Amino acid sequence: MNALQSLKTVRAIAEAAVRELPGNFTVAAVLPGEARGAYAEVLVVRQQRDEEPKRMLIGIDRDSSESAIRQAFAEKLLN
Repeated sequence: MNALQSLKTVRAIAEAAVRELPGNFTVAAVLPGEARGAYAEVLVVRQQRDEEPKRMLIGIDRDSSESAIRQAFAEKLLN
């Protein structure tokens, strides 16, 4: 089992992940899940030309490795 990632670390991983993806994504917030457990929610905003920004809330397991968190972002943001 991996060490529990801090919210600050999750934000850094999320910001690095969105920089590598096509599109104009910004990490707006990282929030602890209920009971401050291993779950975190990351609010990502995608700027779209001539449209309102699209907001997405992505759940992350903070027990996951950095590569697993990056992969989860790529899958959820590109689908």
